[in-house]
Amino acid sequence: MNRFGCFCLRIVLGAALACALPEPVARAQTDPVLLYLPALSTYQVQSNGQLSLAWMADSSTRLTPTPNGKLLSAIDTGGRLHMIWATLTAPRLLYHAWLSSQGWSAPAAVAESLGISETLYGPYVDSVGGLHLVWRADLGTGATPRYRLYYSRWDGSTWSPVEDVYPTANAFVQAMAHSDGAGGVAITVLDTPLFGAAKAFQITGGSGSWTTSAAIQPSYSGAGVVWPDEAGGVRFIGVVSGQPDQLRVDRWLGGAFVVQNRVSALTLGTRETQLDGLGNLLTFGVKSVPIVGGTGYAAVAQCLRDDGAVDPEVTMATYGTAYVTLVKAADRSDLVALAWKTDTSGLAVRVFAGCSSGDTFNVPPPAPPVVSLQAAAVSAAGSRLCLLWRSTYDYRDLTATCANLVR
Repeated sequence: MNRFGCFCLRIVLGAALACALPEPVARAQTDPVLLYLPALSTYQVQSNGQLSLAWMADSSTRLTPTPNGKLLSAIDTGGRLHMIWATLTAPRLLYHAWLSSQGWSAPAAVAESLGISETLYGPYVDSVGGLHLVWRADLGTGATPRYRLYYSRWDGSTWSPVEDVYPTANAFVQAMAHSDGAGGVAITVLDTPLFGAAKAFQITGGSGSWTTSAAIQPSYSGAGVVWPDEAGGVRFIGVVSGQPDQLRVDRWLGGAFVVQNRVSALTLGTRETQLDGLGNLLTFGVKSVPIVGGTGYAAVAQCLRDDGAVDPEVTMATYGTAYVTLVKAADRSDLVALAWKTDTSGLAVRVFAGCSSGDTFNVPPPAPPVVSLQAAAVSAAGSRLCLLWRSTYDYRDLTATCANLVR
């Protein structure tokens, strides 16, 4: 969850405004890496007419150093699942491991960088399978300015030397790597002071020659979300208070706004969002619904299409005893996957393709049962969907459940 306070309105990269919850505190340890390497053999196929998922055997690992904060995941064009995490163990770097048909790689540092590194958003996967990662570092009270945004690229075997792309005095700075629309990479930044509104910037160039744009100011003020798009643009989705509240969309591309103040009939409320590679915005969340004998919880989703049209709300599942927490994943295509832990300690997933979705899949029951769902990843180019979950309360233990995805 993003670290934003609720004492003022802020713009948030790809997430609705929310009060921060404390990050879980992990225990430091020095255990060796233990790898469990089952063969990635297909064992159950599910299909809904739109796509098929051929599920493979679960693959478990113990992460070292002990992870802390948000776990990041992505699938490259070769179908390999990648994990990136921060740690409380010195040196405070980010670490990376991946899963292939040969099993899990040994964890290794992303790059040698100064300060305390923190994960922000998942890496951008380019057309040749490279990973582009931006993260935040706290250099301590003796540094001026104190905070940095760092960048590195994984070329399939090694990470490039760290690049310092953005210095700031603001601890709440956020950033996301994405396509620049011309075969390169761009970084959208939200620089948020302790008091006051966030300012958006876009950084382009790369290879030590980064250029930062002037501040990008949307037509509305107040709360909202910001999403970089596959064409290299930035989309601002604002909530303008009224009776009823209005959702307004601006789109900045190539130094100018190409869409401004487009009013939408969609109500965002407290829902989360995910932009797909075609510019469709999927909103999702959980709401109370009446059921026999009382009140239940429904996992719902609704799509705002690139042209401004709003699709009907879709109910993905309803449970009577459990409040569902949804985990999202997307890639450069039209795919968005939503996954959650069910009320029977299993896993469920629904895949949207350009706002269209088929049925909800109940994942073949894992053993042991799921304690918490940590992350998800999907890739049309890699033809794979993966869910990352824990079967214990030990932050080091992680299991991947993956499926080959056929459309």
